[in-house]
Amino acid sequence: MIEVKYREDTSLKKNDAIVELADSTDTLGAVLVTRNADDYGVLPFKTSTPIVKIPAFAFLYLLGHAERESKEGMAFPQ
Repeated sequence: MIEVKYREDTSLKKNDAIVELADSTDTLGAVLVTRNADDYGVLPFKTSTPIVKIPAFAFLYLLGHAERESKEGMAFPQ
């Protein structure tokens, strides 16, 4: 699950959708994409799947890298 908050205030509340869904056992990953380069790390919510905060430029770099690797025949890790 990916949520984008491309603004200055990226704070989340306990009842926000990403926080509630990150606590589901069916959720494999939770990412909050932000605007600021200094916004990164694991959020302090006690969810079964950690919510990771990452700046947009870093997320897009990693997404492009994963796409390139998949085109070269490498599979994503399970």
